Amino acid sequence: MEDSRDVIADCRKLLKRSRETSFVGVKANFHLGRLVQALVEKKGEIAVKELSITLSKDGLAVSEGFLFDAARVFRYLRSEQKLRELKSRLNGWLSWGFLVNSCTRAPEGNTEEAGLYRERVLTRIEKTLSQVDALTVNADNLPADIGEQLKGLLFHIHYDKAREERRILEGNYRAAHMADLQVYEHFTVAGKEEIDPESGKNVRLLDIHRCIRFAVDTMISTNCRACFIPGDATETHAPTPNEQNVLLVELQKLARHMPVFIEPGNHGLSKNPRDANALEFLRGRQNIFVVDKPSIFYQEGLFVNSTPSVRWPQKDCAKIFVLPFPGKSIVESTGDNKSIAELNKAVSLKLKSIIDYFRTEIDPRVPNILLAHITVDGAQGAESDEMLMYDPHIHPDEFREFDYVALGHIHKYQKIDGLNAYYSGSIDRMDFNEEEDRKGFILVEFDGRTPEVQFVETPARKFKTLTPEFFMLEDRVEMLERDTIYRIKGEVSKEQYEELKPFLRNAPVPIVNKLTVKRRIRVRDEKMTEDLKEDEAVKRYLEQMEVEEDTIHHCLKKHYEIVRG
Repeated sequence: MEDSRDVIADCRKLLKRSRETSFVGVKANFHLGRLVQALVEKKGEIAVKELSITLSKDGLAVSEGFLFDAARVFRYLRSEQKLRELKSRLNGWLSWGFLVNSCTRAPEGNTEEAGLYRERVLTRIEKTLSQVDALTVNADNLPADIGEQLKGLLFHIHYDKAREERRILEGNYRAAHMADLQVYEHFTVAGKEEIDPESGKNVRLLDIHRCIRFAVDTMISTNCRACFIPGDATETHAPTPNEQNVLLVELQKLARHMPVFIEPGNHGLSKNPRDANALEFLRGRQNIFVVDKPSIFYQEGLFVNSTPSVRWPQKDCAKIFVLPFPGKSIVESTGDNKSIAELNKAVSLKLKSIIDYFRTEIDPRVPNILLAHITVDGAQGAESDEMLMYDPHIHPDEFREFDYVALGHIHKYQKIDGLNAYYSGSIDRMDFNEEEDRKGFILVEFDGRTPEVQFVETPARKFKTLTPEFFMLEDRVEMLERDTIYRIKGEVSKEQYEELKPFLRNAPVPIVNKLTVKRRIRVRDEKMTEDLKEDEAVKRYLEQMEVEEDTIHHCLKKHYEIVRG
């Protein structure tokens, strides 16, 4: 730790640079905060007052409040790397005043409350920047002299040609695809809801949140241009506040870097057509597109529109088609008192007609990406006739002309044979049916219209099935992992079951009991016929049941007493 003279000397140097209006000044104040925070930790808050007096005597008038603000900004961000990331997210528009206003009023620590505060502040800032961008585009379409006046009013000294470069990004178009997040706070562990003592939340909700956060952070760090979520972000059509909060925090963070296209899926739709879908709370959020009807979007750099601009197509463009899970309007228009199987067949034909229309809109100059929450014939997990009978489905050939098809609905990651069509699978394991499945999301990068796909695994919770033989091992307790959800499955004798019950009841981790007890099979004695006398039949039966001779004698004695009585 530096001594007091070194601290004062460093503060003098930083304060001389802190008056600059560029990022240099912001960075100087940030590092000043680092020195002040270290001083507080070593000598207490009284040392800050002494530092303020010493610096003022040297002609560097600086208030005690300014020094404490600088320390709070440092304590909030902790590293210059985070400071630079914040600058990047705000496209360079980062001032010290904004940092002081945001960071010193925010709840302290890396808590959920602090994260929500930061999300709200940055969303407001970026919404304003987006409005400025839209006005700039309008200015370009006005007569030159009026356009320049508008730009001058908007930006003063901030406007320059570099602002226009925000529309087009460098490199190939890269996107992310994740589906079936199934955010839900009532999933169980071994049949019971397990609550995390620190947060007070369901541990399975925290599991899902951890996987989504990992995916979002990866998408941001790999500079994706868009995120596609084809359905079932929630487990029910009416997500609770805790469930909404998980999506709100992560998707708003994601939306500051790229547009997010999301559709409800079958889990997000109510049986009552008058109910809102599960994603209504996201509608209208900056850069989040909630799509519940067939739609086409034109992405040009950071901008998304329902019609192409006069510059279309230019570098860094993609055409995005969204086919949501069929809502009530499609079902009602094809109903006509049909059976469920007939109705799903009619809905499937309706969806096919929409894809036929999408196909006529394919642009050969840019990547054409289709999102669909649907069952594809032949997909693993959809092989049964029963699933195809009670679920709308599409033949794979319908997707051949699209450059990438982002599929949701089936929880197993897989590629549809012969096509650039993929199910990303669910983000986390939902039950033991998915025990062996890899869980994650997809990164796809286009070279022209040719996609290169990478599957990224998430830190999903493990599920594991144990056999009865596992419990014969001496070190069985040490082999159980705290973060794995277990079940025991197999057939045991009644005696074995009784031996296992105490261990299952007192195991260090919850275990789902799926054991079955073998039934004692009694082979019919061919000599047991109607010709036998009653006492002979009783005796032969008891002998077959391996009853001891003394007991047989006692039973026969009782039999005689009953008959004579």
